[in-house]
Amino acid sequence: MDDKELEDLLVKLEDRVRPKQSAMERHAQTVLAAVIVLLIGWVGMSITTMKEQQGELVTGQALSNLKIENLTENLEEQQKNYVRQVDFLAFRNQVERRLQELEK
Repeated sequence: MDDKELEDLLVKLEDRVRPKQSAMERHAQTVLAAVIVLLIGWVGMSITTMKEQQGELVTGQALSNLKIENLTENLEEQQKNYVRQVDFLAFRNQVERRLQELEK
């Protein structure tokens, strides 16, 4: 057997193993491949967008936590200087009574 005969034999075997596709099948495969590529691209873009949004949310949460810490510190500082109105009135009445006693 020469090379030409071997080549012909291989072509015949290929035709038996893998029948020729019709033009419609090839077009359908092309469309399906294009749809799959588009879906993969869309998923990639969606993931990228979600990662960006997640980064923004994490940054916003960190800023909110910092503001809460500052407000907590301010509140604690204010509570150190806070006097209830009832206590103030009692203290004022006590001072006024002492002044009245001294004036007598």
